Amino acid sequence: MIPSPNLDDRTFQDIVDEAKRLIPHYCPEWTNHNPTDPGIALIELFAWMTELLIYRLNKVPEKNYLAFLDLIGLSLTPPRAAKTLLTFTPAAGCTKEIFVKKGTQFSTEDGGDKMPLVFETANDLIINDNRLAAFFSILDGRITDNLELLDQKKSFYLFSGKDEISRFIYILDDSLKYLKNNNALNIEFVAYNEIKSIKDEIVNFLQWEYWNGRKWRVVEHLRSLNSHQKADNEIFVTGPLDIEETEVNGIKGYFLRSRLINLPERRGTFEIVRVQMKLIFQQEGILPDQCLENTANMVFNKIDLNKDFKLFNEIPKYNDCFYISSEEVFSKNDSEIQIKINISESDNQDLPEPGSDLVLKFEYWDGNNWNEIYNTTKSGVFVKSGDFDFLDTTSALSASGVISFLRPHDMQKCKINSFDNYWIRIRIFSGDFGSGGKYLESDDGKWNWYYEKPVRVPVLSNIRLKYISEKICCEKLLSFNDYNFMDLTLVNNNSFINRDDEIKNNYFTIMQIDCSKNPVSYLGFTRNFTRGNNAIYFRLAEKRYITSENKTNCIINENLSLKWEYWNGKKWVKLDVNNHNNNFNESGFIEFISPVDMKVKKEFGKELYWMRVIFESGSFASNPEIINIHLNSVYAYNHETHFNELLGSGSGMPGQEYDLINKPVLYGVEVCVKENEMPSEFEKNQIISEEGKQAVSDVDSDEKGVWIKYHCVESFNESKSYSRHFMVDYKNSKIIFGNGINGIIVPRLKNNIKILCYRSGGGVKGNIGSNKISILRENIPFINEVTNHYPAEGGADIESIENLKIRAGSVLKNIVRAVTKEDYETLAFLSESSVGKVKCLSKLSSKGEVVILILPKIKDNEDFFAVKSFPTTELLKIVKNYLEEKKVIGTKIVTEAFVYKEISIKINLALKGIISDFLETKDKIIKNIKDFFHPITGGVDRSGWPDDRDILKNDIFYILGKIDEISFIKEISFFECAINEKIEKVILKEDELIFIKEIEIIIEKNWN
Repeated sequence: MIPSPNLDDRTFQDIVDEAKRLIPHYCPEWTNHNPTDPGIALIELFAWMTELLIYRLNKVPEKNYLAFLDLIGLSLTPPRAAKTLLTFTPAAGCTKEIFVKKGTQFSTEDGGDKMPLVFETANDLIINDNRLAAFFSILDGRITDNLELLDQKKSFYLFSGKDEISRFIYILDDSLKYLKNNNALNIEFVAYNEIKSIKDEIVNFLQWEYWNGRKWRVVEHLRSLNSHQKADNEIFVTGPLDIEETEVNGIKGYFLRSRLINLPERRGTFEIVRVQMKLIFQQEGILPDQCLENTANMVFNKIDLNKDFKLFNEIPKYNDCFYISSEEVFSKNDSEIQIKINISESDNQDLPEPGSDLVLKFEYWDGNNWNEIYNTTKSGVFVKSGDFDFLDTTSALSASGVISFLRPHDMQKCKINSFDNYWIRIRIFSGDFGSGGKYLESDDGKWNWYYEKPVRVPVLSNIRLKYISEKICCEKLLSFNDYNFMDLTLVNNNSFINRDDEIKNNYFTIMQIDCSKNPVSYLGFTRNFTRGNNAIYFRLAEKRYITSENKTNCIINENLSLKWEYWNGKKWVKLDVNNHNNNFNESGFIEFISPVDMKVKKEFGKELYWMRVIFESGSFASNPEIINIHLNSVYAYNHETHFNELLGSGSGMPGQEYDLINKPVLYGVEVCVKENEMPSEFEKNQIISEEGKQAVSDVDSDEKGVWIKYHCVESFNESKSYSRHFMVDYKNSKIIFGNGINGIIVPRLKNNIKILCYRSGGGVKGNIGSNKISILRENIPFINEVTNHYPAEGGADIESIENLKIRAGSVLKNIVRAVTKEDYETLAFLSESSVGKVKCLSKLSSKGEVVILILPKIKDNEDFFAVKSFPTTELLKIVKNYLEEKKVIGTKIVTEAFVYKEISIKINLALKGIISDFLETKDKIIKNIKDFFHPITGGVDRSGWPDDRDILKNDIFYILGKIDEISFIKEISFFECAINEKIEKVILKEDELIFIKEIEIIIEKNWN
């Protein structure tokens, strides 16, 4: 006997109470709710009549009940096709574009006894070899290389800043090598804007470093040095440093670099007129590059400067010369050159004694001739003299001292003894380093000059060079920002050359920094996108929660604004984007039309085609977490599409039914019927309003009649006698037409009914795992691979009869609008057959949304407590979309997963002595406990563990008391895993489900 279905269990009093609760909402003016009020009397009357109707309906047999459901237009919800993402990989070296049309079929591999599952692409797709080559995010002045995280199979946040943004100023100059000794370098940034405080000086935001051969080391800088007082934007770096050469941006040499350690408030701080520097010698100076001495016969002798040496030969004479060369010292324009002479004080060396008539001439090469700087004698030159401010405190090289002069402007390089350099020479113009003498005839008859006293030429222990110059430009000035180098050498040199010009705009920005403080992410691609529609798929992490304390709604602020831009070669231009991932709230595509003027740009050290997304305003409840990004991807559904299938011929009889060839049928059947003549204008307008202007079309000229596209309805209840309507019986895969009263009768014509398009397939079997689709069902050249990186979701079988009965009850209760908490739960449960449990929270979220918690159905014989079960994104979306149509206007809805509270249970018990298989008994105990606390099929009445019930130890006693093999229960303990503590009872919050992580059973001993 088929049990009578309980359509509605409400009593007379339930109906009266419910009506009274609704009075303040629908009629707030009605305040008298006493039983004597006429309105209350009417409510009680209608409640009594409704109770009678419920009683009679509950007595209707099963078959009549189902027939009644069919009569009121209720039908089974059709199956649903699973959806997944297909990603294509073109063949290696293929640069051409590959077109994959909408509806192209792919399938899983043949599983022997299991037929392969077919998936069809939902849209056209053009595949090319473009790939994502960079993804950088900037947040709060910090940067993250997200592509590096993707390569490591790690997720990342859309807007994040993990590392400091490296910004440097590099100064290259050969003179930096002299910082190896105790010398100093003065660096000045000549500011364009007026410096009113230290916050306007760029040097206060820089940290200086040098390369020591292994790494960059920090060097402290000074704001003043000896007689050099502190000045604006000026610092001093002092040696000795173990500085070595290194290569920066393909340039090798001695570098100092300054790291930007903080951002100034005023970006005008980076506006610089020029950067200039000066080397300050703090000790004796530097060695000459080379020293030579020669006689009048042009024989050059190279001097070894590492030991005491003579300036001239044994007997110096007229025109004998001493040459000094130095690239570093003699090349500096507008500098004062100093030659420091140290006379050897060795015991075996006599001090030089220049003659009274000795004249030494200092000369330089101007490119054509040797020109005089000045002359010196035994008396020396102690007052700056001549055109070059010549000084000589050495008394013609006879004592230790300094010779100084201004470098001649026309001084040029020349080649002496095959060595090309800047040279200064000291020439004996007259006199000598002896005193008196005469010519004497030698034995061979030659006359030679002999000094009356021995000649004592200068013997030097060392010679050192210095220069004191005006500030000069460095050899190279580079700026490094966001992984990009910018060579500022030319603009800096030009500014230095024109430093005396009164040019108002004669400045440059030494550090280009984006002034925007908004979070931004940059995406770099290897090539421009295909012309036309393009899409980028972002896979986001679904939020999974363990405890409600950490739970955050994944809903974005409605005022959120994201701005997309691309680089067109000159500037960033707005890119119009169709955002199908709900502003990064869920996985989905970003669609756009490829801009034709997209150009390559060097960003972060990479020359790529760049797009960027800027966070303009609003807020995320939680920063979107990206798992992966895919190009060359398209959605695919587990169905097969069929076109232009001839259904049959109209018989002219009412209620005609026709079988479809391919089963099961999915939603979206399009039927076209040929009728004898054009419908009336009124009927034609009705057809066009339902199916569009193309719904009515004439047949070929050699035939009679007109083709009309019919409209699919769930029932014929609202259909008129002239309505071109049809129904689909999804359970039996049939097409049903009207009876002439509700829906027009298909006219009698041959082959006048055809299916324009319909789809078959679907079901839960399509919810396959990742990387299962790999077979191309048709040949597509240059495709190397296709796969689904993620599981297919959303597949559902046709609705069950039991579920239809439940849904019918809500329809008869008139639950077509979600108002109360129970309404939301009922409608959410009925929205999709794969929904297993629904809970509407009693309180709104912090954003004012109605929160609906969803738990998917669990497969038969599946252990719910093996792995936490969460609804897929597709299921949450289906439920939300269904409720959006049923909610009260203005209500905000959010669908989420339940929160799990993890617990462990420890049981000490004893078994009866006759029990031999202890393992089997343990398994039975564990199974019974899990079955009892199952959220969908648990509880005493097997309708799921109640949402508002805490779990007590008595519940375990109740379960164990039904197991005959148990003799005695000694102790039951609960442990909460999150806090790792023992608890007396499990208190579940409104949004929590219990998750039994472990059940430990300890057998004490056997009891008789």
